[in-house]
Amino acid sequence: DMDARHLNRNYQRFSTEILKLSVEKNDFDRAVNEWQFVELSHCIGVCVCGVNIMQEFLIENVLNGCACVVGSTCIKKFMVANVQLLEDAAKAIYDAKCHPCERCGEDTTK
Repeated sequence: DMDARHLNRNYQRFSTEILKLSVEKNDFDRAVNEWQFVELSHCIGVCVCGVNIMQEFLIENVLNGCACVVGSTCIKKFMVANVQLLEDAAKAIYDAKCHPCERCGEDTTK
């Protein structure tokens, strides 16, 4: 089915990029746990999987300091092993409903 193929292709791109930026270079499930959520902005961007996104989630590797922008779908579907990152991202989404974006000033409360 088309959605499964699309999702699989995004996962391949996403996991490849995360592994490149991680200390762990082979085991994606282990590499995911090197990352922490930094901030959310409601600016249009591009996820490391190559998909255009409406919300940028900045994540940082706690072991080597590398950072990258990911989308909410990739966080929810591919980073489930990192419970703390998921919780922090979910909290940021909730908090953003009450405050304008600090980077671009877009009112996210509408």
